[in-house]
Amino acid sequence: FAVGSAAVIVKVLEAADLKSWYNTMKVAGFPGCLRKMVKPFPFASVLIVALLVIVPNVSFAVDAGMPSNDEPDYFFSGNTQFNIKTGDSYPIEDLWNTTAGIEKDGALVNWIDYTYDAVAHGGFQTVTDTVGGGSSAVAHIYTAEGSSGAIAAMMLRIVLAGDVDDYKSVLCEDVIKFIKDPALAVAAIEADPAQYGNIRSDLTDENAVYLVCVDHMVNEMGTIEIMDAYDKVCQISGEKISYILLDASLLPLQYNDGSNFSTIAYFADYTVDSYGAATEFFTYNTYSGTTQYTDAIYDTFLWKAMIGASAKDAGMTSSYGYLSELVSSDGDIMAQPGYGLSGFEVAYWSVQYNEKVNATVTDDGWVYMDAVDAIAKQKAEGGSINYLSSIILMEYTGSVSTGTISGQVVDDKGNAVNGADISVYQYNEMYSGYTLLAETKVINGAYALPAPAGDYIVKVDVGGIELGAYKSADLSSKIVIETADLEGAVILDDVVTDVDFKLKLEGSVVGDVEPVDITDGWFFVTGLIPDTYTYTLLNSDAASVATGTIKVSPGVNDGLKISPKSYNLTVKVEDVYGEPNESGEVIVTDVITGAQFTGEVEDGQTVIKVLPGKYDVSLGEGYATLGVATQNLSSGNRTVTVTAYDAEGYTKFPNVGTLTLSGGSYSTVIVDGTAYYPVGVATDEMAYTVYGVDNGKVYIGYYDGQNYNGK
Repeated sequence: FAVGSAAVIVKVLEAADLKSWYNTMKVAGFPGCLRKMVKPFPFASVLIVALLVIVPNVSFAVDAGMPSNDEPDYFFSGNTQFNIKTGDSYPIEDLWNTTAGIEKDGALVNWIDYTYDAVAHGGFQTVTDTVGGGSSAVAHIYTAEGSSGAIAAMMLRIVLAGDVDDYKSVLCEDVIKFIKDPALAVAAIEADPAQYGNIRSDLTDENAVYLVCVDHMVNEMGTIEIMDAYDKVCQISGEKISYILLDASLLPLQYNDGSNFSTIAYFADYTVDSYGAATEFFTYNTYSGTTQYTDAIYDTFLWKAMIGASAKDAGMTSSYGYLSELVSSDGDIMAQPGYGLSGFEVAYWSVQYNEKVNATVTDDGWVYMDAVDAIAKQKAEGGSINYLSSIILMEYTGSVSTGTISGQVVDDKGNAVNGADISVYQYNEMYSGYTLLAETKVINGAYALPAPAGDYIVKVDVGGIELGAYKSADLSSKIVIETADLEGAVILDDVVTDVDFKLKLEGSVVGDVEPVDITDGWFFVTGLIPDTYTYTLLNSDAASVATGTIKVSPGVNDGLKISPKSYNLTVKVEDVYGEPNESGEVIVTDVITGAQFTGEVEDGQTVIKVLPGKYDVSLGEGYATLGVATQNLSSGNRTVTVTAYDAEGYTKFPNVGTLTLSGGSYSTVIVDGTAYYPVGVATDEMAYTVYGVDNGKVYIGYYDGQNYNGK
């Protein structure tokens, strides 16, 4: 089209003989040239060229020089829309300018969006490249558990880039095994998926190695051990990762907010739902579009480096309410970057400040400035700070410090309390309170952390239960934790049941506890490590009939009531004329376990709450019934109708467990040594058989209507 149009224009101009036209106007002089100018054909030719060629190209040239900074809503007909990265439109440029001339100690962890500028403007070497290489490593560093997890992921990034055999002196055999054979890592995740979070089914080998190896190191090595191992890997390889960049684009705030968190989680092979939420860390309220965080997001390096404390630790009841406070803080709620991240320090931190109190994000007056200066300005003059606008650069410093805090944690019997969390807090003038500096886990009964200068407090926590807080001056090399006792009962229909059960306890930190047998409805477990426990009540078939959680604190914890799953058996009792029987007792007996439940007849029926199982129905208190089928209450409530016959009773049967009185088509159970049977059934010619097992003994005998003979 372009070539054809040009050819037509050339022919038109040749036919118009513009040269002759121009000479004619020149000879005519002024004003005669004006009459010569409007000669139709040449004049129209010049006008067409001007409108179709010259004017559009001049317009495109002007348009090409107009950035979207100044005209964000302008229609760019020249298809040259661009943004000049400077000033408020690109606040991270200040970070690049700050770091551009400084010698770097290692590479930068950043999300893909900033890779080009980090290299070109900031002078960094980056873990990711501009086409996404290294994204899985970065995703695991961001989503790792605290500083220990992030450092372990950084270590793996360097190891995986070389020959794992070069690091045999640093890495344990299990980690080397998983790196050499990723299929083993995949199998480990498939065998215990709950340990690794909500992971996608199409897990890659690389992500499986990161997940399993980081988890292994965090649970088998203390924080200082991981730092020392990382430093050795850096020495062997000659490579180092020293900086981690964070900004608001990494946090999920609202549905369709354009944040990168779900993409980061996806690159780490975490499941992302149909709404785009990485469900291990957050979900969306499908009505309002707001985010609802899980506890897992608060444990990530990303959150601790960007915001710090969890919503609960900050005194907030909801994650979205917490975000709302942070986006326009009046100073009551503040971000604390680097919260508990031992081995890291905040190298750069800028935020948006507004002189207006309770300013909204759409108000004018927001300016970026150094965060420490902004906090000081707010304290002196008021105003608002948007902590969700933070741009933060964390720098790895390792275990270099004024010393080491170390010791043992044992219970009052001398057993190691492995898995306990040790946290170091220190008063911070800027935050006007104590802030978390470092944290680690007790491994093999011991812990070690970098010691800050000055006074500090060490706290011990197991499963969310604080077990002690010790000032630095009073801290002993051995912390002794008081053990706990747990008392309670199994309740069925508001009554302690005497059915046999087994109670299984699993601590969130200490793991499984030896199961406890329950024989009379009551249980008493001693010597527990304080923790948050999941309990499971098992019946005689080892099937779970009740579950729950309980926080067990030091000392005696009593009053736990466990109500097993149960169903209602409604028994309607009629006399021989089909009318409701007004009195009597119904006895239902589990045909497998022998467990018995009773109910008094009122207005012709009784409702008995029973455990799942199969039950025989019989009557007491002067009544008996014939031919009632076994009732199956394994999946729901049932109703049965029985006919009550006048009965004779015998009270001298053995008073043991559950015995059965059986004769012909009739049978009933013997309760407390007493059984009832229809009048006239037992005669010399028709005797009842008595049988049963109790406490390892077999009972067998017969009853002729007057006497029991048996052994």
